[in-house]
This record gives sequence, C-alpha cells and structure tokens, in this order.
Amino acid sequence: MSDDALPVFESGDVFLLRVPVLPNEAAGGEQTDTDTVMALARDPLAAEALLVSSPSLARAVQDTLAGSRPPVPAGQRLTRSLLRYHLRMSRRATPFGLLAGVAVGSFGDRPSARLTGRRTKLVQPDRAWLGTLLDARDIADPPAALRVVVNNTCRIQGDQLLLPLAMRSPKPARRSVRRTPPVEAVLRQARRPVAFGDLVTAVTADCPGLAPEQAARLLTRLIALEFLVTDSLPSPAEPDPLGHAARAAPGHTGLRNYAARLRHYASCDVGRGAPALAELYRAAGSSACVQVDLALEADVRLQAEVAREAASAASVLWRVSVPESDGQRALTAYHREFLEHYGLGELVPVSSLLDPDTGLGPPAGYELPTGHRRPLPPLVDPDRASDLNALYAGALTAGRTSVELDESTIRSLESGRGYPPPSAELFVSVLADSPGELAAGRFLLMVPPFQVSRLAGTAWGRFSQLLGAEEHLAAFARRTWGAGPDTPLPVRVDYATRDRRVQNVTGATDIAAHHVAVGIYADPTSPGAVDLAHVCVYADTQRFHVVDTSSGREISPFAPHMLSSRLAPNVARFLLEVPLMGTTQLGAWDWGHLNSCPFLPAVRYGRTILMPATWRLRLADLADGEAAERLAAWRERWRMPDRIHLASADQRLALDLRLPRHRELLCHQVLSDRECVLHEDLSHEPPLGWLRGPDGTYDAEIVVPLFARSPIVREPVAPAPTRGPLSAPHPPGGEWLSARIPSSAESQRLILATHLEPWLRSQAEHVDRWFFVRYADASTGRPHLRLRLHGDPSAVARHVLPSLRDWARDLSAAGLSDDLSLHVYRPEVERYGGKAAIEAAERFFCADSRLALRRLDDDTDPLPVAADVVRLIRGFQGAGAVAWEQWLINHYEKDETRHRVFARRRREALALIPVDGPAQKAEDAEWHAGLAAYAATVRRAAERENWILPAEILKALLHMHCNRRLRFAADIEQDVYAVARGAAVAHLDRSNALARLPDGPVQDESAHGTRPGAAGLNGGGQGFGDKPFGAPGAGGPTRRSGSRR
Repeated sequence: MSDDALPVFESGDVFLLRVPVLPNEAAGGEQTDTDTVMALARDPLAAEALLVSSPSLARAVQDTLAGSRPPVPAGQRLTRSLLRYHLRMSRRATPFGLLAGVAVGSFGDRPSARLTGRRTKLVQPDRAWLGTLLDARDIADPPAALRVVVNNTCRIQGDQLLLPLAMRSPKPARRSVRRTPPVEAVLRQARRPVAFGDLVTAVTADCPGLAPEQAARLLTRLIALEFLVTDSLPSPAEPDPLGHAARAAPGHTGLRNYAARLRHYASCDVGRGAPALAELYRAAGSSACVQVDLALEADVRLQAEVAREAASAASVLWRVSVPESDGQRALTAYHREFLEHYGLGELVPVSSLLDPDTGLGPPAGYELPTGHRRPLPPLVDPDRASDLNALYAGALTAGRTSVELDESTIRSLESGRGYPPPSAELFVSVLADSPGELAAGRFLLMVPPFQVSRLAGTAWGRFSQLLGAEEHLAAFARRTWGAGPDTPLPVRVDYATRDRRVQNVTGATDIAAHHVAVGIYADPTSPGAVDLAHVCVYADTQRFHVVDTSSGREISPFAPHMLSSRLAPNVARFLLEVPLMGTTQLGAWDWGHLNSCPFLPAVRYGRTILMPATWRLRLADLADGEAAERLAAWRERWRMPDRIHLASADQRLALDLRLPRHRELLCHQVLSDRECVLHEDLSHEPPLGWLRGPDGTYDAEIVVPLFARSPIVREPVAPAPTRGPLSAPHPPGGEWLSARIPSSAESQRLILATHLEPWLRSQAEHVDRWFFVRYADASTGRPHLRLRLHGDPSAVARHVLPSLRDWARDLSAAGLSDDLSLHVYRPEVERYGGKAAIEAAERFFCADSRLALRRLDDDTDPLPVAADVVRLIRGFQGAGAVAWEQWLINHYEKDETRHRVFARRRREALALIPVDGPAQKAEDAEWHAGLAAYAATVRRAAERENWILPAEILKALLHMHCNRRLRFAADIEQDVYAVARGAAVAHLDRSNALARLPDGPVQDESAHGTRPGAAGLNGGGQGFGDKPFGAPGAGGPTRRSGSRR
C-alpha cells in the first residue's frame, strides 16, 4: 500500500450516538387525512415533544383535538406541519428538543445494539429569554452588588470612547460616547470587575460636584449601551446558566418563580411533562423560555471494523477536500498584507490589528463589524473541474447512479494539500439489515451531506453534562493538543453573539484550563483567564501565531461547540480561525461547479457512501400542468427512487414518494422554496435495521472522533518574554525616510543598475546608511522598490527629501517609474534580534544592498546567489558552529522538483561552492565585516533573551539577500536553497565515503576542494543552528517522520 493510500486519521474509542425518539416503523402508513395525522398528536411523547419544539403548532393541535375545526387551508397547513414533525421524530437523528436524543457508544470486540427505552432530559433556560429578563433588571434597577467591567472591545478614539459593535442593537451599530471626566473615571475604576455601588462611590469621589444619583444614571446608561458589561448573564460556556443567574440576582421574584416551575418540569418523566411545560410557559409569559436536550439509555458497541472504515472514509474525504476554504484563502491574503505592513515576528495586539483605524481592519468576509475588503472571488481549479467533469460524464454515459473512487481518481483530485487538522469529527449513518448482519461485517456507512466538524468533541459539547462525558472530552483534548510547555496552550474563546438564542448550543464542560473573553463579562485576573489586552499576533512566513504576552505562551484558541465562527465578533472569529492556517480541513464531498446540475451520482469508496445520489427539483420542473403528474414524469426522467431525503442545509426530512401525503409535502416545498435538494435514502425499510428498542428498529447516526495519525509537529518554541510590541515606527520627517518607487521588474533592474548608485553617492554626506527591498503590492501584484535612508533628521528633511524628489522626476522622464510615495518605516525589530540588534542589522542591510548592486548581472541565475548564501551562513555562524552543510540540511527540506536545478548543473554548482565554502572577495570586505559584527550582536542578545533565535534570524537574512539579488525572487529563491542544499549533501556524502575507506580520510583534489573528512548528518559542534525554532520568525511546520535529506 502506498503512503498516500494509508489512512490519514484514526478513530477514537467512543462515539456519540444520535437517534430519533420514535422507531422508524412510526413513519410508515398512508396517513391520508387530517384525522389520521391528528391521532399521532395524541401520543403523550409526541405531544410533549411538539410543545417543546413548536408551541404554536401544539396549541393549534390541542384546539383541533378539543373540537375546533380550522378552515380548510389552515387545516391543510396543520396536517402538513404535523406530518413533518412526525417524520422528524421517527427518521431524523439530529438532536433537537425531545425529537431526537443522544447516547455514548463505543468500539469493541463484543458488538451490541440495544436501546432500553429509558430517557433523561436536561432542561435549561433559553439564553435569549434569560438575557432579556436580566438586562431589564440591570438597566432599570441595578443592585449595589452587581459587578460590572468595561467591555474589552472598547477603545479610545480622540475625545470619544468607541464600541466597534453593539451586539444587542437591532442592527449592527458602532457606538461612541464623549470622554467626559465621569466617563474617564469609569474607565479608570472599572478596568477590573467592581461592584456597581462601589463604582458609583468611586466615580463620585473622582468627579467633585457629581451627585451619586447622576453617577448611577451614567452607569446604567453605559450598561444599556454595552460599554459596561455585567456579571448577571452567564458565560456562553456556563453549563448551569440558571444557577448562575440565581446567584447573580438572588432577589429577583420573577426569576425565582420561573426556576421553581422549570425544576418541576425537569422532574417529569419524558412523555408526561406537557402540562408542567405549559404552566412554565404561562409563568414566564413566553413559550420561548426553555432549552431541552434528551439522553437515551443505550448499550451500543460496534466492532472496530466500523471505526476503521469511518477513519478510512474520512481520510479519503480529506485527501479530496479543497486545500483552502474561502475563509482560509481570505486569511492567507490577510497574512500577506500583515507581512508587508508589519514584517516577520512583530507582535501586534489582536484588537488593534483588526481595528480599521489602528491596524489593518478585518480580513475579507468578516462582518461583525464589516471591513473594507471585498470578498475574494471563487477559486477555480481547472484541473479539478476537468477531473470532476470526467467522473460525472462517465456515470451519465454508462447509465450509473453512482461512481466509485479508486486510488488513481483520488490522486487526480488531490491538489497542494496542507497538513491534516489534529482532530475532527465525521458524522455517519451505519446501514445494516440486523444486528447479526452488522456484527458479521455486512454493513455500509453513509456520510450525510455536509456533516463534518473541525475539532473532536464539538458535537458532544452541549451534551457533556447530560451524558457525563467529561472524561471522554478531556481525552479528546489531550489527543488534539498534546501536553507540555512546548505545545501551544489550548484556550477556550467565549464571546457575545448578536442572537443570544444560538448560545443554547454553546454550554459545555470546561475541557481547557484557560479561556479568553471577547465582549462579555470576565475577570481577567481569575484563575485560567487570559486577558484579551495581552493577546498578540505575529507572523512567520507560513502563518499567524497567537501569543499571550503575560505568560509568554503561544496559545491555540478554540470553541468547544458547533456554532459557526461567522457568528462571532471579528476578534473572536480571527482567534478561532488562525489555528486553521496551514491545514487542509476535513470537508464533505463537493461536486464544485457541478452542484447546480439536476442530478449528481452517489460517490462511493469501499463500504462508504461519501455522498448520496442527489437531485435538484426546481419550480419550473413542476410548471405547465398538474404538479403530481409533472413530478412523476420528472422522476422517471432522472431515475429518482421512492425513498429520498428532502434536504435544507443539515436538516433532512425522509419521504416515501409512494405515499400521496409525502408527494404533496414535496410539491408544496418546491412551490414554497422554488427549488429543493433531494438525496437518496439508503436506509433499510422497517422492520430491518441494526438498532433495536422496545418499540421497534431505529434509525441512527454516529459521530466518530478522528485524530491525525501524523499530526503537525512544530519545533519547540522558546517561551516568549512578557513584553508587548518592540518596534517604534518612523514616519516621514524623522531620522528615517522610506520611499516606494513602483515600476516593472525590468525597469526596476535598470533603476538599480544605473540610477540608484550615482544618486546615493550624491547623498553620502547626509545619509549614513541605507538599504533597499523589492516588493510586490499585496492586492495588485505590481512590483515596487522600497528605499530606506537614514541620517540626521534636519539633513534628511533639508537635503535628502528634495533630492529624492528630483531623482524621482528624472526616473519619470526616463520612462522608468511614474510615482513616488513616502511611507512609515516599521523596523522588524522582533525578526532581527530585538532593540539592541536592530542598528547592527540595518548596517548589514546597507552592506548587503551594496553587494547586491555589484552582482546585478546574476539576478536571474540561482548558482551565484547560492554561493553567496553559503558565504552568509558561514560568516554568520562563525567558528565552532554546526558545519554549513549540516545547517542547510537541517533547515531546508528537500524539494524534488527544485533539486533538479542542482542536478542539471551539479559540476558548475560544486565548483562555485567548494567543500570549504566559497572564497572571500576583497571587494566584499565591508559585507563580511558588517555580517560578523551583526552576528556577534545577535549572539550576545540571544544569551540574554531566550526568545531570540539566531537560526531564524539567519534564515531571514538569507531570504532578504535573495530578495535583493534576484529579479523574480519568489520564483528563483527556492532554487537557490535547493542548489546550496544539493551542494551540501554532495560534499557530506563524498566526505563520509572517503572517511570510510580502509586507509582513512584521503586528500580530495576534485572540484570539491580539500577536506580530511566531515561531520555526519547528525554531527557538528554547538552553534546557532542548534537552537530551536518556531517562535517569532519561524518557518512552516514539519512532520514527525520522513527523511529531510
């Protein structure tokens, strides 16, 4: 078996079982009239489930059962709605209220599949209802003991206090208040939680002449506007929101009465609670005041063969998934902008970064609040589209309703994938005729459309307390993040949402010891709290990293629930999506541009249906005639079976089109929505099925936790110091002048070759150091030259700037550039060793720029640049360090495609890069001296600060050297490293071979030079290359295994 065919994932030992509350036999029957359907509603379990899920429908049913006959149209709507709910209760496994429940199953040696019929419900207050109740109390009559704190998404802007997004506003709104002395006092006194009464006293004391009543009115106004947040509301992750609210509002009569009735309803057996629930609704004055979840007692153990099949299916889905989602593409583009603006390794507070005035604003597609970036256009992969076309056309021409993936097809659909996520979840339906057939291995798995999650345990989150699954979730967390001081610290992100009702699914057992709050009440000094003010972001060449500067730890933010990150405010969403960079997420099968076709075949791999056959029924297909007749003709044309699922996102309704009522439901849905997506229902008709209970067989779905077999392993990260951003920007008018000169790449070469050096000589009296960098605009790709000049501020302003203007005018007259702009220079202090090293770095940049101008004739050839790269490595490391060959092999993985550049010109490359390194040139004395001085400065700084990683600084120097030397740096830079690495391996191989000769090391007089032996691939002395990397400036991730040679 090839490495590609090996599973990417392995499953956990347990799974989440999801089962509808009624057996699938209950979905059968003709159900032709209202009376028959209404009889279904007389069942006590159905009545209570309906009252939980749709109180208005439940009331209409009760009125009808009491003898009130609705008009015919209303009666038809009532019948359709009841039928839908009944099908939902018997055929759809997604947990919701009492319609379906959950249990824990396991994989093991002795299969079993039994429901006992016993059920347990968990009743919690609805988060939106509870929030409205407590908001009214906090604004109308806040108690003195109410604790408040300044909303941590606020910031100061001039004479205003600004709230970027008010989450409770009917429409997304940006709010501001003037920074009057009382408001300033609030900011000073409420940066940490404080009792409302104490804050009134403190503000009054800070503002003479302000009466306590006025201070109290100001505070309640700030609470209403969300500038202050209170501890009344439970955190979104709070597993006991009612208990929290009761502690926060002990004297609230309405809450006390509500709690008593809620506890009474919770104590009722499932199927006997409808009267108590109706009384709870009346007491609360709302039928949207509770959240109910259901646990089922089950003894379900599936053989390990099912787990292996699920892991294999997930591995294939991952391999054929699009490498980057639209959100990941937007973040990749944002990463490029970040590097252009801030550079590598610069720590930037995350709140400032996403602010449109103090930072870059939010990435494209972020909406809370919206930014200036337009959504990226859809990504079209012509090769992938062609492969999908061939797969689709093959099925149609052969008259097949399914396609089978083989290894060849899978490989053709793979394209530039990243690393797998450390964990994920796959939702599957297990299909077997009976428990015996399942145990014998005669089963199929079916992956419902779009049913995956990106972190193991998220589907369990809100059920953890109900199921007692805390230990399972803790085990998932350990396998996902590992443990130890060198791994990123998992930090739960809690955040405010615009619709509080969605927080009904966010309550979960706290599986992480640390958490960060965004826009909600939190005490940043409490155990495990990470203060948002201390959360910073930096970038290496591959991705972003998030750091808690108060502890110096890199953190891995996550959410323990299924809520989409799109519903999170921008800061929270960014924190949640950054860890996805560099990974290809496990996704559902996607036909891409073919999704709008009227028919799509099923996709199979082994014993798994990765995507069921799909039909798209449009309103136009049922026009021009009787809908039932048109439906029959359409079904015959597209060969649609009787049993299908009517799908909307993750909601599916099982229909049997042999039944008139079901055909009527489908036609009505098409008339309502204008288009319906239908999937083949492959489940077995009753009484067949593998999961049995007292009342019959049950449909079931399992959620399998998956873990990457070869997870990303990053080199250990040295603890970051407890510091904030280091660099101070240099705007025009100071000691640094930073200019941008746009041109084509060809004209840029002419500017460097014939125009820059003469002009710089004319400014030698006023400029003591300078350097240039080649750039391409992040949005347009247009090349430009960045020229940075340092001198006395008065000389720069009086002499250099006017001369620069005249020089730019000459370039324009020569047809080389049409623009000149001045910009802020932000030194990349973090990237180059800290404040103590940045001046030495800039002096070397000057020497390196001069060398690049002398070598412009070689600006498209990787070999001469590779020779200077080796000189740079040797000069930076100095005596006693790891041999340059070993360093290159350690830090640059072999790229087979790029290695061909070395292989084609091997003799020439080895002549330019002999075993003892290229000889120094007299004209480069300044370059070597500057490099040695800078390296010594870095060495001293690294001894004082463990976050300074000389190996990463050296890699940054190599990158910038290639940038200055090469006309098309991005295209040729990797060839340079491949040539240098190839020479390193060739020299070590030859030296090791000579060392193994019987007579010992011998003189080698070939193009390799003279060397009496060499250290092995893992040998070498202690030097800069031995320090770990992965902190600011680190490169991309590496895998656990595989040769780096």
